[in-house]
Amino acid sequence: MSALYGFYGPKDPELIATMRGALSHRGEALCSEEVTESATIGVVSHHTQATCERLGTGHWKDPERDLSITLSGQLLAPRPGAEPALPHLLRRYQDEGIALFKHLRGAFVMAIRDGATLHLVRDGVGARTLVWGHHGSHTRFAVESKGILSDRRFPRRLRPGAVFTREWGAYPWERSSRVTAVDATFIVVGFFLYGKRMPRLCAAFARRSRWAPARG
Repeated sequence: MSALYGFYGPKDPELIATMRGALSHRGEALCSEEVTESATIGVVSHHTQATCERLGTGHWKDPERDLSITLSGQLLAPRPGAEPALPHLLRRYQDEGIALFKHLRGAFVMAIRDGATLHLVRDGVGARTLVWGHHGSHTRFAVESKGILSDRRFPRRLRPGAVFTREWGAYPWERSSRVTAVDATFIVVGFFLYGKRMPRLCAAFARRSRWAPARG
């Protein structure tokens, strides 16, 4: 088990610590966090370092460029031979840009930070969930809504009828992006969230995934 979490916006040590604590049940054996002026991104896992490398879970920053990748879950393709998965993916991103996303296979959520731009990607089958919500100066994201709602500053307005829904549902066949909180939203299966000043949702896997919703 592992978790991706963080926010797009100015540094806030208290906020990232609160989010990490809310997701600590997903693992503490591995914890890696990147803090920049534009975004803070973290990943935790209960797996050993060796297992995380085999799955593709973890964080890696390009030593020569202001570019990083963080992944939670399991990446099935594209996978290099003996080379670690994350440096390989980041090099492909440099060559292909967001066109890379349509080739990804596995059960994962991923963040790619390219300077002041942040891409949040959810796998095209919907095996992993990723929730996001904007409040104040931060756009928060986490694999569970509790990672966002644990911050006392985030609104807790309930969506009408929420008591009759399963907050953590969002199975592949459920194309709804609703969660119980009005101000938090699932990233739709097969889509990625693009963040630079204001976030926007874009199709990533629509042409290659059985479950991905159509554009529009």
